[in-house]
Amino acid sequence: MLLAHRYLLVSEMPSFPVPPKTNQNFRVRTIAAEIRHDVTAFRDCHQRFQECLEYRNPQNNSSLSELTENYLLDFELAAKRALSSNVNRYRLFQLRYLQGANRQDCCKLLGLQLFCYASEIIQIERVVGRALVERGLFPLTSYFNPAELKLHRIAA
Repeated sequence: MLLAHRYLLVSEMPSFPVPPKTNQNFRVRTIAAEIRHDVTAFRDCHQRFQECLEYRNPQNNSSLSELTENYLLDFELAAKRALSSNVNRYRLFQLRYLQGANRQDCCKLLGLQLFCYASEIIQIERVVGRALVERGLFPLTSYFNPAELKLHRIAA
């Protein structure tokens, strides 16, 4: 029994609709760049927050001292507003970034697994970083004059 094979010529091939070209890779790269920007903003602002805490001196009434106090309050307020919809995430933020608790203590106090802790930290840095940019705390030069960027610790 001889089977006849019929091959289609290219001109005989049915035409299938071609999906429109999208910039999917561009969108993915753009989203990744936005995430990196938000995380960088958060980390830079948190570093400045730590520096302001070290600089803090209640006996100093200079304009720079007032500016550092305002920055501390703005940082905390922006974070609180950004995380207000998730009480557990805000509690983790307080423990980790405001009180300086380490990973083990945060996991133990909040009952988090290590993977969940890492995931939550990434989300906190993204969400709060975006809020800090929107509030004008980042870039730091928008909040501090270039001369004030280097805070010096005042000896008590």
